[in-house]
Amino acid sequence: MLMPEEVAAKLAAGEEIFLVDIREPRPYHARHIPDSILLPAGDFADRFQRELDPSDEVILICERGQNSEAAARFLLSQGFTNVATMAGGMAFWTGPVAGTESSGE
Repeated sequence: MLMPEEVAAKLAAGEEIFLVDIREPRPYHARHIPDSILLPAGDFADRFQRELDPSDEVILICERGQNSEAAARFLLSQGFTNVATMAGGMAFWTGPVAGTESSGE
């Protein structure tokens, strides 16, 4: 589990990470971390193989942190080795955001 500040530091350092937001489309489009990809929990098991590579560093994000834990366990069971979750989810993210809530659209 990574603290939101650690995720922000990785992004600021330009590290190659895959931020995967597992929330549903509506909250994702309202407010999400720039360059994160949307892979809703309901579609996760069907789509993860097309969207993610087991060798990538994957950081999973949800609203408060609990649902991403289940997704992380699933990825680990599928052979992924570099998987983390963001503690507290988007509720605790204070870094840059994209979406309709951030841009006033």
